[in-house]
Amino acid sequence: METGAEFWVALFVAIGALAVAVWLWCRLNTLVPAQRHAHEELDRLRSFITVSSDWTWEQDDQFRFTYVSQSLENVLGLIPAFCIGKTRREIAPDSLDHLAFAAHEQLQARRAPIRNLRMRHVLDDGEIRYVEIDGDPVFDEAGKFLGYRGVGRDVTVLVEAEREATETQRRFLSAIEARSEGISFWDRDDRLRLYNSAYLTLAAGAESILREGVRFEDYIRASVNSGVIPEAVGREEQWIATRMAMRKRAPTSHEMVRGDRWLKVSELRTADGWLLQTTLDISDTKEREAAMRRAVADAEIANRAKMEFLAVMSHELRTPLNAIIGFSDVIRNRVLGDAMDTYMRYAEHINESGTHLLALINDLLDVSRIEAGRLELEETGFSVNELMSECARMLRVRADDKDVDLAVESEDIALALHADRRAVKQIIVNLVSNAIKFTPAGGKVRMRFGIDSRKRIQLVVSDTGIGIPADRHDVVFRPFEQLENAHSRRHDGTGLGLYITRNLTEAHNGAIHLDSEVGEGTVVTVTFPVERTINPPEITPIVVQRGSEVG
Repeated sequence: METGAEFWVALFVAIGALAVAVWLWCRLNTLVPAQRHAHEELDRLRSFITVSSDWTWEQDDQFRFTYVSQSLENVLGLIPAFCIGKTRREIAPDSLDHLAFAAHEQLQARRAPIRNLRMRHVLDDGEIRYVEIDGDPVFDEAGKFLGYRGVGRDVTVLVEAEREATETQRRFLSAIEARSEGISFWDRDDRLRLYNSAYLTLAAGAESILREGVRFEDYIRASVNSGVIPEAVGREEQWIATRMAMRKRAPTSHEMVRGDRWLKVSELRTADGWLLQTTLDISDTKEREAAMRRAVADAEIANRAKMEFLAVMSHELRTPLNAIIGFSDVIRNRVLGDAMDTYMRYAEHINESGTHLLALINDLLDVSRIEAGRLELEETGFSVNELMSECARMLRVRADDKDVDLAVESEDIALALHADRRAVKQIIVNLVSNAIKFTPAGGKVRMRFGIDSRKRIQLVVSDTGIGIPADRHDVVFRPFEQLENAHSRRHDGTGLGLYITRNLTEAHNGAIHLDSEVGEGTVVTVTFPVERTINPPEITPIVVQRGSEVG
């Protein structure tokens, strides 16, 4: 009985052992291919690491290298075995500056990932190579820090390309900054991306908003709201809409006024959809154009004035010459027999005509000297009182002939002036003659002289004549200018008197002021500089009415 039981036990043990053997055999057949595959994958990975320009590395918890792939030697000439057991600072102490190494070690102390750490290595032949390091911290299942594992790569070509791009950009920005015109670049969303100092200078009224990223519409709206664009005043929204529509049609070019400047704005769309805008200050060009137009207008005015002058001179010269010739013929041929009284009267007419003709010629000679810059003064000291009285006596006959009341009205003071007496006399005579000429019968002409609060001697001639329109106050001081048209005028004259008067005054460094209203009369004041006053008396200065200054 016992023998049978042992048999069955032995049988069951044998069957169990056979089952285990079969299981182990099946298991072995399964693991062997897996192990072979794992070895193949590992060999493949090692091959990739070997031929790759990148290298892999591992560090322990003290940041000492425990593994470095062979690729490191191919890139930097460092033997991997040399790196084992050393930290990055020990291997390449000069690859990072002090601050960069400190920042890197702070990351490691926090067990933070390392990203894009750039280092500089100098090879044995002096060549500089740049590398970039990435790494992640490694922890065990319990969370204990084991070290770092990562990769490195050669980025020398990238660094040099970045450096070249930076240098190119620097040169580009320097070139833009050096330009005198304003330059700005706007992206596809019409936002400002780049501009130079000149553009900011020309952005009057919107300087505070002009910055990178601002929309063009916001920039131009700020300009309009500041009131620096005259053509937009009162029609702001319409002007902005027109300007934005114009911008969409680039390339365009237009001129505009911004503040006190004329600008020429040109816009060009680039191939990538950006917009290049150049702004040029053309204020000087506009001013030259305006000056040229004024010069042309002045030339036309001068030409017309000279033509009128020729017409006037034709009359002014022929009248006395005809009188001289006519009366002298009567006397020469004794047409009236022995009528000596009549001949004497004709001789007086001849003398008057000759005197008038001489005055015309003297005026022309004076103008010639003035235009040629050859006006010379013979200065001396003389009494203003005596000169004014002398001029009044000389012109009184002419005033009486026109029934004009001429008088000298001045305080009882003695004034002496250091100047060219003949020139000052001509100034007075010209002013008074003009006043008499343009004052109707029954009117008044007054001659005054005195001294102002600055001790300057002043000569004043006033009348109750026809007056001068405000827009002609400056014109009457030009040569050959007259208040009336040469063909319709009612008063004689060449139009040179006031021009000569102004130049004689300026030759003495003096100033002439004119104040006049049509129908009310005219006041002309000539003021000489204080250094021409001889021993100025202590008196209350005269008060004279002042008009527009000429000279």
